[in-house]
Amino acid sequence: MARKTLTPTTIVDNGIFYEIDSTTNGLAVSANNDEFEFVFDQRDDKYILFANNANSSTDATLTVYKGDGVFGGADAVLTVPKGESGIFALDSGRHMFVSGTDKGKVIIKCSLKDDVTLSVFTKQF
Repeated sequence: MARKTLTPTTIVDNGIFYEIDSTTNGLAVSANNDEFEFVFDQRDDKYILFANNANSSTDATLTVYKGDGVFGGADAVLTVPKGESGIFALDSGRHMFVSGTDKGKVIIKCSLKDDVTLSVFTKQF
């Protein structure tokens, strides 16, 4: 199964409301264990992953794979409770791949196929 590409939304100014939905700046999960990727633009970048689980009966599990750099550590496993949303800070040192075919990318897997939307945000002030 091919990975879906998330395109980060850049927050460019204070005082602007950014709507989060699957048609403007997010992607909906369509199969169990769907994988998503996005590219960090620069070293030492920080991004915010927003996850919305609109499923009313099942929690969603997100796995943010550890990068292969010196600070990779371990995969981050996150639970998004049924009917809730949450955010998670992504750091290039911990989550970005620095070599191979996935160089520069962060890879995220979602266990639940229905009613989950993922969005990624960065800032530029």
